[in-house]
Amino acid sequence: MGYRHDPNTNRLKDVFKPVHEILPMVSPIDFEISGWDINNRNLFEAAKNARVLEPSLLNAMRTELEAIVPLPSILNQDFIAANQSDRVNNVFQGTNQECIDKIRKDIRDMKQRVEKVIVLWTANTEMYMLPEIATVEELKDRIARNSGMAASVLFCVACIEEQVLYLNGSP
Repeated sequence: MGYRHDPNTNRLKDVFKPVHEILPMVSPIDFEISGWDINNRNLFEAAKNARVLEPSLLNAMRTELEAIVPLPSILNQDFIAANQSDRVNNVFQGTNQECIDKIRKDIRDMKQRVEKVIVLWTANTEMYMLPEIATVEELKDRIARNSGMAASVLFCVACIEEQVLYLNGSP
């Protein structure tokens, strides 16, 4: 947080304070992690395959990570790289509206178990949608007409309709 003068040594000492004492925070132990993926591997296998955690940390969390299995996601392969097609084995298929409704139901189910739901989009980078959607009316029209739309857009709409925070973490 800063420094404190020590009159005995005439030196500055670092002042430490846990963040949770400064800001209201939820303990990480109280988090429930869930989510969607186009592949049905549990989180341990997915993290191991992606090499996103140090092996010692990954192995220490094995039991907890193996218990987390993704919900079926939605996918429009026109918007992602073709090299992802061999991973696809956990996908809900339907119209744009059916996909939004499915994601909304999953969010409502999570709301029954936790105080707050935050959706963090960390899936594959998607191709830019052209022409751009200029208005809410145009977005609703594309959904109704079942026009090709990126999955991230459908997730975003579901989150807006469920009034939960949606963060797009993909490049």
